[in-house]
Amino acid sequence: MPRTFRAGSPRGLFRPLPAPAASVSAPAAVATVTAAAVVAAFAVSALAQHGIRDLAPYNLGEFLISYQGGFVRRGLFGEILYRLSPSADQAHIEQVIIASSVFAYGCCFALVWRWLIRYSGSAIITLLVILQPFLFAFPILEFQWIRKDCFLLLAFYASAIVLGRGAPMRFVVVNFVSIIAILTHESYGFSFLPLLALLAAAPVADTDSPIRRIARSIGRLTPSLLTFALVLVRHGNALVADRIIGSWQARGVFLYDQPDPRYRSAVRALAQSAGEASSTLWQLVQAAQDGNWIVPAYWLAAIPISATALCIAAVYRRGSRPSPCRPTDRMLNRDFKEASACLSITGCCFAPLFVLGLDFGRWVFLWLAASLAIVFTDRRSSFLSTVHGAMSPSARSIARRTRQALFGPLAALFGFGSSWASPLTAMAVTIWCFPMPIGLISKDLFDLAGHSLVARLVGAIAARW
Repeated sequence: MPRTFRAGSPRGLFRPLPAPAASVSAPAAVATVTAAAVVAAFAVSALAQHGIRDLAPYNLGEFLISYQGGFVRRGLFGEILYRLSPSADQAHIEQVIIASSVFAYGCCFALVWRWLIRYSGSAIITLLVILQPFLFAFPILEFQWIRKDCFLLLAFYASAIVLGRGAPMRFVVVNFVSIIAILTHESYGFSFLPLLALLAAAPVADTDSPIRRIARSIGRLTPSLLTFALVLVRHGNALVADRIIGSWQARGVFLYDQPDPRYRSAVRALAQSAGEASSTLWQLVQAAQDGNWIVPAYWLAAIPISATALCIAAVYRRGSRPSPCRPTDRMLNRDFKEASACLSITGCCFAPLFVLGLDFGRWVFLWLAASLAIVFTDRRSSFLSTVHGAMSPSARSIARRTRQALFGPLAALFGFGSSWASPLTAMAVTIWCFPMPIGLISKDLFDLAGHSLVARLVGAIAARW
């Protein structure tokens, strides 16, 4: 960057001016700002007019899993609620859950906003990324901000920040945060721990080989791994679930004139094994073979398209001048290639969740949101250097060809590498028109389209009139 005099400098020094922000077309800016206002209106309406029992009764039950039936997975948050509020009723417990959920979502949103605004220098591009399908509009539209997902995401963000600063006691802090997250929900151990191990091995100043650095970082995360193993062994059963329900019933929770069974089903899900969830997924695959192709076709398209949108957003770095209308730029652009590589690696870390659980929308959200902490920060280069250094040349070649075959054609759908549309305008269209269901659906295409932002807005306006 050329040295340029900054007028009014306190020390009268020559300092480099910040690079200019990437520009956004007027249609994309208007569509993005309008979408942000609509999502914010949905959030305010949900908080002001509804309670958890109306929005997400199953999620409430998940928060109330405690250790009153013995040590069990997902029980830390509920045990804290049980211990700290011995005389609280249902309404007070709901308020605590809502307040803590809003706090976790807000902290994650603020951190992502900070990273993106530094990366692009544009508030519009920052909103354009944040509102992409299965990112931060998804928890609000599907009422998933009242869930433990944002707590896990916040724990990962905090751990990544601590690892990046290189503090002497960083692994003590990371293990402490990770243990709390694992005791809150076991999915943290399946996906976030592998990512933390790779991030911890990322400093390239270390002279050891990448494989040794990764092995050393895994060893330093041993307390978290042991906690994860304990949670997998003590996953719970029907007897433990009944004891937890009974402990809350003694305090007036779960007691309504007509109790909603979904409150209890979240607690009783403790008795479900990983094999049962996998068998349900296998039944879905068999149903697709029988002609029900809507569900697998949607997710096979939704997952890579959502990732490609983030790869395109990575091109619009502060000071960059991308030329997306030239096809050669699509896979030769360095930011695009690095972003696609990062998303491929993080996608491998989150792949177990897609086998063990049917809430595909949640897993895509966690995957993409976690990837933001790598793709749009200075961790990206060292992260890729470590992973690529641990791979054999043939594995790197296969991975590169796979990314070219997958992300190249999909990027053309957004106008990147073609001349049919501006990529940012196409990304604004996906915010409005891309369906975002929470889990596997088995209905028709009309029902699927109802999960898009424009359909939700039309439905809300029609309901009021």
